Amino acid sequence: MAVVRKVIVDKLMAQIAGREDSSSQVVFQNLELLQDTTAGRLVKLMDYYSVAMGRNCEFCHVIDKWADESKQDKKRSRLMIQITNAINREQLSKMPADEEGTPKIDCMTCHRGRNSPNKQIVP
Repeated sequence: MAVVRKVIVDKLMAQIAGREDSSSQVVFQNLELLQDTTAGRLVKLMDYYSVAMGRNCEFCHVIDKWADESKQDKKRSRLMIQITNAINREQLSKMPADEEGTPKIDCMTCHRGRNSPNKQIVP
């Protein structure tokens, strides 16, 4: 899975070569979230999401048709990004910072490399 994902990421990075530091909104179409990041960072972030979910890019996307909205999992992922951002912004921001900063969650917090998040708290 990692090899397939690397091929896709490398191809996409080659396609945006020279525009990696441009706004993701300028380089990519149909962004509803993550507009405040660069194009290169967006590709790396999507790769991280794939790792966290234990999936490849085609789980959410139609390869080479990144703006396509036909996959339900793309819509579900957007909702999960919004939930994660809300938890970080509205709840975890109230936690006192330590030497590593304010605590934050991300996809890996629950998914840990699996498509289905852990549904139980292990004592």
